[in-house]
Amino acid sequence: MRTILSTVLVLTTLMSIGQDKIWSGDTTFWYNLITDEWKRVGIEEISSSQNLLRTKIATYNKIVEIWADDDCTFYGMQVLYFASFDLNYIKDPLYYSKREILNNDTAKLVQDLILKYKIHELPIEDSIMGWGHSLGSVVYVDIDSYFIENSTVYSYSFKTYADPSVYRSIPEAARFAEFLYDLNALLGQELKLNHFFDSLPYGNCYSIGGSLIRCK
Repeated sequence: MRTILSTVLVLTTLMSIGQDKIWSGDTTFWYNLITDEWKRVGIEEISSSQNLLRTKIATYNKIVEIWADDDCTFYGMQVLYFASFDLNYIKDPLYYSKREILNNDTAKLVQDLILKYKIHELPIEDSIMGWGHSLGSVVYVDIDSYFIENSTVYSYSFKTYADPSVYRSIPEAARFAEFLYDLNALLGQELKLNHFFDSLPYGNCYSIGGSLIRCK
């Protein structure tokens, strides 16, 4: 596996010389919406990254990002965040975030999960029959969205998916759901997110994904 990754990284370096990155996936509506939100918690989109490999797996409130410049050492971080929500639609949201630096071993385990479940091979959502935020003319705004952002020195992609746990009858969604389950188990995401929420100021409501709001 290490030899294969080394070969891929060398090839991507050679192919990038003298040419721009190739963009693919959803780089319009969802891209603009979520990357603007990420900037509010200090997370940049990675289209201009010069790392040989950089990947972000995210949903509302949770961001996991890993990167590497060779096949030996991986780096990573996890960011949890909430935005306040004014029920009267008067005040702008306030963003609260918590950043955790992953050690090299944990970052490598995240990469191993990405490879195990072939996450980068997932087709775009629109090409998978039955998987999406809408059914006919009905749009389900309370379904979480998940984002896969990936950058190499020669390519960039941004893909959006409706919560795969809702569509487990679809093989690609089932695979992605299993990946997210293992990622949560590895990083303790839900437990840490709940503890972080408990530390937020009382007397406010907060966005917790989709159209869902939680007050305390």
